[in-house]
Amino acid sequence: MIVIIGYAADGALITSQARELGIEQPIVGISSIYNQQFIELADEAAEGVETLSYFTPSNPDERVQQFIADFRDEYGVEVPSDFAIRAYDALGIVAQAAEAAHEAGDLTRSGIRDALDEGTDFETILYGDITFNENRRVDDAQQYPLVVRDGAFQLRD
Repeated sequence: MIVIIGYAADGALITSQARELGIEQPIVGISSIYNQQFIELADEAAEGVETLSYFTPSNPDERVQQFIADFRDEYGVEVPSDFAIRAYDALGIVAQAAEAAHEAGDLTRSGIRDALDEGTDFETILYGDITFNENRRVDDAQQYPLVVRDGAFQLRD
């Protein structure tokens, strides 16, 4: 098995070169290859490559579907990248923490940090309502297993 720990362009190059050399082992990449650029650059070599992602456009959650539609309308991109939805959620969480800090009368960097540490139920698109654990991570976040099939990332069977 080949494990790709890199971004889409690097992963596509590694994948293409491996296939050109006749290497047929399964290829698995971290979620940063979950990007249309990977498929475009690797072309047919991308077929069968697997990854995991917190985001998939097949997620039926109406918040996810609304984000996809809004992103398409604004940027003309059919499917936003994993990075786009994560960045949107990250900024949304900071905005919610800033609002909480403002309401507490402490709209400062430390006030926002405290609001993030103490806050509960931050509203996100990707994870739903979340609270950070003691390591500042989201517990029980669902990841989707994906595979490139017919030139597109699809849920793995």
